[in-house]
Amino acid sequence: MSNDRIEKLINQCKSNDVDGKVGAVTKLQAEFEAEVEITDPEPLITTLKSCLRHANQHLSTATLFALPPFLNLVVANSTRVRPFSPSLSTSSAFRFGR
Repeated sequence: MSNDRIEKLINQCKSNDVDGKVGAVTKLQAEFEAEVEITDPEPLITTLKSCLRHANQHLSTATLFALPPFLNLVVANSTRVRPFSPSLSTSSAFRFGR
């Protein structure tokens, strides 16, 4: 499974080498676009936040490009975890619409 690759890339983002961080974020973006399964998004969120706060513009830009596919995965996983409940979707809308 690619969780080991994700963890390795997260650790690479924690290094002091900015070029290494840019490469790791770019590889993370490729993993996100390949729709890798993310079981716990918190370490990735922390890593991406720290990369966005870095003063290096190349790192910030790479991180910004990685965010959309990452967010798509997180949102898709959260909707799979919590199934849709039809009873909550329309009943309240009709009550308030009268």
